[in-house]
Amino acid sequence: MRAPAIPLLWFLLAGTALAEPADSGAVRTDPAATLSVRAVPLVGTIRVDGHLDEPAWQTAEPADRFTQRDPNEGQPASERTEIRFLIGDDALFIGARMHDQDAGKIRARLVRRDTDLDGDYLAVFLDSYHDHLTSWLFRINPAGSVNDAAVNASNVQDLSWDGVWHVHTSIDSTGWTAEIELPLSQLHYATGGDGVWGVQLRRWIYRKQELDEFAHVPKKEQYSTARFGHLTGLEGLRSPRHFEVLPYARVRSEFRHAAPGDPFHDGSQQFSATGLDLKYGVTSNLTLNATVNPDFGEVEVDPAVVNLSAFETFFPERRPFFVEGAEIFQFGNTSSFNNFNTTIPFHARRVGRPPQRSLVGPDFVHVDIPERTTITTAAKLTGKTHGWTIGVLDAVTPAERGDYSDTMAAERSTPVEPLTNYLVGRFRRDLRGGNTVLGGIFTGVNRDLSDPALEALLRRDAYVGGVDLVHYWAGRRWSLDGNIVTSSIRGDDEVIARAQRSSARYYQRPDADHLTYDPTRTSLNGTAGLLSLNKTGGKHWRGSLTYQDWSPGFEINDVGFQNAADSRGLSDLVMYQQNTPSKFY
Repeated sequence: MRAPAIPLLWFLLAGTALAEPADSGAVRTDPAATLSVRAVPLVGTIRVDGHLDEPAWQTAEPADRFTQRDPNEGQPASERTEIRFLIGDDALFIGARMHDQDAGKIRARLVRRDTDLDGDYLAVFLDSYHDHLTSWLFRINPAGSVNDAAVNASNVQDLSWDGVWHVHTSIDSTGWTAEIELPLSQLHYATGGDGVWGVQLRRWIYRKQELDEFAHVPKKEQYSTARFGHLTGLEGLRSPRHFEVLPYARVRSEFRHAAPGDPFHDGSQQFSATGLDLKYGVTSNLTLNATVNPDFGEVEVDPAVVNLSAFETFFPERRPFFVEGAEIFQFGNTSSFNNFNTTIPFHARRVGRPPQRSLVGPDFVHVDIPERTTITTAAKLTGKTHGWTIGVLDAVTPAERGDYSDTMAAERSTPVEPLTNYLVGRFRRDLRGGNTVLGGIFTGVNRDLSDPALEALLRRDAYVGGVDLVHYWAGRRWSLDGNIVTSSIRGDDEVIARAQRSSARYYQRPDADHLTYDPTRTSLNGTAGLLSLNKTGGKHWRGSLTYQDWSPGFEINDVGFQNAADSRGLSDLVMYQQNTPSKFY
C-alpha cells in the first residue's frame, strides 16, 4: 500500500499559476477569432495522382499562414505551404503543396503503415464532430507512406484506428505535393449544423527540424483539439448511408514435433477460419457494427514478451470490429502528470480470449484445445448526437470443448469455456463546448456454468459500473478529473477464494491486518476512484496532484484489465519549464 505524501510545493505552484495573466490561454471558440479555411464545392472530378493539375483546385483559397512551433516558436514558417480543400458528394479532397527551396534534400522514406515516417511529413487533424474533444489524424510523407489515428482531447493518439482513404504524392524541383481523398463515410459528423469542423495542419521539415502549424498553439499552453482552426463551407452535408462488408478467410499449416501416441497431432496440422465484419451508417454520426467470428491475432501479430512477473501482460486490441469506435469506450481519462495502475473497465481482448480451462493433470495424457474462443455474433452502436456520446456493445461466445486421451488411451471430450454473454454500455455528455464532460459506463458478463468442471473455475456473473468527470477552466490551463468505479463478482466459493488469493490482492498474506480471507464467500465487491487537480498550461509552472484508491475487493478482469488492488496513493509532480532558449539554457 502506498503511503500518501503531502506535496508542499503544490501550494507554491497554485499561487504562481493564479498570478499569471488570465487571458494568455483562452480557448478560441468564436469562428471570427480563429484561423479558418473554406472547403469549396467540387466542380468536375479529381483524379488522385499527386498532381494538383485539375482546374477545381484553383477555385479554393489555400491555407498558407503557417507559424513555427520549432525551432523558432512564433516565427513565420521558413518554407511556404499551401493546403486547399474541396468537398464533393461523398468525399473531402485535400490538395497540399509543400514548397521547398532545396527540394533535393527532402527526406522521403517508404515505411510500414502506422510506423514512424522518419522524414518530412504533412499531418491533417479533423475534428469532424466539432466537439473540441476528438479528432482524426491523417499523416503523409513524400514517399506516400501514411499513418492515421484517433486522437482524444489530450492529444493521445490511438494508432490502432485505420481509416479507408486514398492518397498519392509526388516530388519535383520546387517541393512536394500530396493529393488526398477522404470518404465522408470515414468521418463521423453531425448534419444540419453550421458547417464548421475543427482543423489543424502541421508540416515537419526534417533537415531543418522545423515544425510548422496552421493554428499555432504556444508551448506554454496545452495542445488539444480545442485549439484547432476552423474548416468552413460544409453546410448541407448529406448523411451517407454507407454499408461495408469485410470478409476474411485464412488457412494456416503448423508443423512441429508430435508426442508418441498422440491421437490428435501427427506432426502437421491445418487450420482454417472464415468470418466477416459489417458496418452500416445509421446516420452520419451513428454507426452500427456487427461481426461473425472476427479475425483474432492474424490482423497484426502480438509481439513476443517474456513475462517473469505474477502479473498479466497487456496487449492492445487489433481486430477491426473492436477498433472501430474504441475511443468512445475509453473511461477515466486524466491529464495527471503522475498517476499509476490505470483502471480499464473495458478491454476488448477479453472477448474471444483463449479458453480458460487448461487440461493439465495425470488424467490428461494428450490434449487438443481450441486456440481461441469463437465469437458467434457481436454488435455495437457507436456515435454522437445532440451533445451525447453513446456506445453499446453486446457479444456472445459459445461453449468450447477440448479433446483428450486418458491413461487407458480412451478419447474423450470435456468443456473448456462456457457459453458467455458480454454487455458494455458507455455514455458521455459534453457541456460548455467540451470543457466539461460527464460520463458513465456499465459492463456485465454472464456465463452458463451448468457443467461442474467450469463452475469451480470461473465466475458466474461479473458487473462493473462507474462515472467519470473531466472539467476544464481558465482556457484549459486547469483541469479537474475524477472517476469512481464499483465492481461485483459472484460464483462458487472456490472461485471467489481464488480471487481473494490472486496476485492483485493476496488476502491470505500474514501482514494484511485490514483483510480477512474467507474461503466460504460466494461474492466479492470493491470500489476504485481517482481525483486529480492538474495545471496543464502556463508560461512556466505545470503540475498535478492526484489521489487514487483501490479497495481490496475491486475486480474487473472478466471484461476489463487490472493488475492491482488494495492500494492508494497521493501523487504530486511540479514542473518548471522554460520554452525560450538563451545562452544559459
